[in-house]
Amino acid sequence: MAPQEVQSCYEELKEKQVEIIQALQTIDRSVWKYWKHRTLFFKDPEENILEIYAEIEISEEQREARNPPRDSTHRDSTHYLFQGNRFNKRKIVLKIIQDWVSKNNPNTLSELLKAFPQKIKSGGLFVPEQKAREISNRDTGRHFLGDGEILQFSDGTDYAISNQWGKFNIEKFISQSRNLGYDIEEIS
Repeated sequence: MAPQEVQSCYEELKEKQVEIIQALQTIDRSVWKYWKHRTLFFKDPEENILEIYAEIEISEEQREARNPPRDSTHRDSTHYLFQGNRFNKRKIVLKIIQDWVSKNNPNTLSELLKAFPQKIKSGGLFVPEQKAREISNRDTGRHFLGDGEILQFSDGTDYAISNQWGKFNIEKFISQSRNLGYDIEEIS
């Protein structure tokens, strides 16, 4: 079926007063990188939910734009220079937060959040240590849990720092750190 035919079906179903569950829309599955489709959902007389859709071809240029070339490891290997030392994305976050904590000695997480808000990273930058350990038991380690890596506050709470940093979410952290006066240089 062609995308234009989906439009015609939609108009015909509306004329016949068929219950439309989800109106006509174009779904761009950029996550899948290679396709889009035009779709609508409606109920048949027996209350079954049915879908009509048509795939929309995308050009080679669009495909390439959705799937930019990557290095052979398929990972972003950006590093950062801080205080004369080279750090990967994970370790620069740990080092800067540890440095800030040692210089500012926050008593509570709330004080730390004024400098490094949770919204810097989707899913949060800090989680209670116990929750981080539970996650680590179910999944690969997603937080710094080693010796000297847990943030311990004088109010008795302990928090772990996320170690899940990619090319896109590290930018907010680096920007916030620079706003706090940290001198960080991006290097290859």
